[in-house]
Amino acid sequence: MVFAESKSGSIILDIENLTKIVRGTHRVALSDVTLKVEAGQVLGLVGDNRTSRATLFRLILGLQTPDSGSLRIFGQDCVSKSPKLNNRIGFLPENIELKKNISAIQYLKLIAGLSGIQEEVAATRIAKYSEVLHFGDYLGTSIRKLSKSERRCLVFIGSLIHDPELLLLEEPVKDLSLVMRKAVRRLIADFSAKGNTVIISSDDLPFLEQVTGDLAIFAEGHIAFEGSLASIRDTRDIPALSVSFSGSADKFENELRIEANRGILSYRFATDTCDIYFDPEMFLSERLRVLLAIIENSETVLLDLRPSAADLGDAVDGIVDKFRETRVSKLVGLRQAVEQRALDYSEADLN
Repeated sequence: MVFAESKSGSIILDIENLTKIVRGTHRVALSDVTLKVEAGQVLGLVGDNRTSRATLFRLILGLQTPDSGSLRIFGQDCVSKSPKLNNRIGFLPENIELKKNISAIQYLKLIAGLSGIQEEVAATRIAKYSEVLHFGDYLGTSIRKLSKSERRCLVFIGSLIHDPELLLLEEPVKDLSLVMRKAVRRLIADFSAKGNTVIISSDDLPFLEQVTGDLAIFAEGHIAFEGSLASIRDTRDIPALSVSFSGSADKFENELRIEANRGILSYRFATDTCDIYFDPEMFLSERLRVLLAIIENSETVLLDLRPSAADLGDAVDGIVDKFRETRVSKLVGLRQAVEQRALDYSEADLN
């Protein structure tokens, strides 16, 4: 089952029934994928494997062609698009291999020249993004001497230097410090605010929660879900309560463990709260009774109680699992129908 939400606005990326088989392996990377991405949207791509997401980026960049279906970027078909169209796209790969013995600033000037950017404009943008990503001190450093995180920042700046309308990012905060992660979040927010589009492929769900408004979830080459973060959580049918209390957290957790076999599926402590996930078949009155017993036995004081959104990771896993179960059921039903039809034909032959 595919869940989706309606959107309105200028469509930057328009994909219809796209299928791509990995050459040499006969593995289906994308199967009947339909997706629309608007101007200014920040879309996260997650799922059960990275092959589907990486293949989609290669198709957008024109490095591969679809086996069937269509993919239109800025209104142009990806197969027949003009080479100049790639100047409107920026790309940050997950695996960065820079082996040339040149300085960081020389690399960025080379990228700017290949993109047809004037030297004055390039210099302004290099200075701007180097400041945002705290990279100014490394501009004169040889690429070979840069660390993994510094190389990622360098290539990130290179992907932005031509001011692309569509930015493709693979694991953009991989190997980055907390300070750098914050800088990347601010950069993506500013980039989107200008009306530019960002698509991020990442398994870092906490980061995606902070920067994206929508997710597309891949399962076995299909898109199992596409919609807002809030709607994704709504599909996870696990009642959860967020509890604030004063007292011993250790005693509270001990009581949670005691009640684990009585309807509590899991729990998660935050700064000053605890999110408790209950068996969906439990009535609300039963959940409250168990919770009040925990409060009383742990000698803590209940300060606040409210519904809690499901953990995004649990929600994504739930959607993938549900998609697989639905797909297996359909395949089993189809096989049974074929077997029954073959049986009917054989009986007709006997008569």
